[in-house]
Amino acid sequence: ENLASIAAQQVGGFVGAGAHGTGACLPPVDEHVLEMTVATPGQGVVTKKRGDADFHAFPCSLGLLGVTLTLTLRCVPKHLLRERTQVLTRQEVIQRHAELIQDNRHVRFMWIPFADAVVVVSNNPTVDGVLGAGQGYEPRHDMEYRLEPFRSLLKDVSGDDGEGLGFAELRDALLAVKPLDLEHVKKINRAEAEFWRRSQGTHVGDSSTKLNFECGGQQWVNECCFPAGTRSAPDGKDMRYMLRLLDIIESEGIPAPAPIEQRWTAGSSSLLSPARSTTEDALFSWVGIIMYRKRRLSHAIDA
Repeated sequence: ENLASIAAQQVGGFVGAGAHGTGACLPPVDEHVLEMTVATPGQGVVTKKRGDADFHAFPCSLGLLGVTLTLTLRCVPKHLLRERTQVLTRQEVIQRHAELIQDNRHVRFMWIPFADAVVVVSNNPTVDGVLGAGQGYEPRHDMEYRLEPFRSLLKDVSGDDGEGLGFAELRDALLAVKPLDLEHVKKINRAEAEFWRRSQGTHVGDSSTKLNFECGGQQWVNECCFPAGTRSAPDGKDMRYMLRLLDIIESEGIPAPAPIEQRWTAGSSSLLSPARSTTEDALFSWVGIIMYRKRRLSHAIDA
């Protein structure tokens, strides 16, 4: 029903870490566990089923209670999703915040430091027979034109335009040049904002692809989760958090690359989940700050 950005994950870690996708009406993945078998240090191999008195201690436990051997997950059939990509200003996002998280089954915000641009990507099931895979309103520009801001900047700083590299690879190559240089990172972020402006549009595809995201190369992610009111009545803490975070980054001159990802989920009944809640309508916001690890590319020079 949901994916945590990438599909290439082992199920034990996917569940045990309380991974999540995005969607205010959808809980983290540990809430989809129906039954699990665990090799424990004190009780041997045990099977826990949803409804057991101690079940909620096990799904999101980071392996503290033992090694997960098998899992039974509640799943849904692969289905078509209509994805819409749009770029809004920070003020527009704040004004439309409640509408965007209430009206879309899946939605994520990608905030871009040092640029008044927030990329909003939403996905919603299509109505059978209305739109099929590959249909929709494609971006007005081809990929070559969309990537031009990245390639132009890379040629300026390294002499190589990154021919053959995709969006995330170009960002990696640019960051590898001068990852801690504030002015350089600002230029990369602004190039990314322009890339997304040129990529606005809609497209239909199956859920196994639309719930994935091209994250880039190796990275460290500092993610936090906090309550944000309820789905029917968001309290705005998530927007205030982001504005404060961006203010710190920009006023202190921290070379933070884009994007800072923000997602939402419903609550989880798992005792150790950061989204733990017994409120049916609970809303939680997840914010991920990404630091890309430098990797050697033929298009990168040493910082």
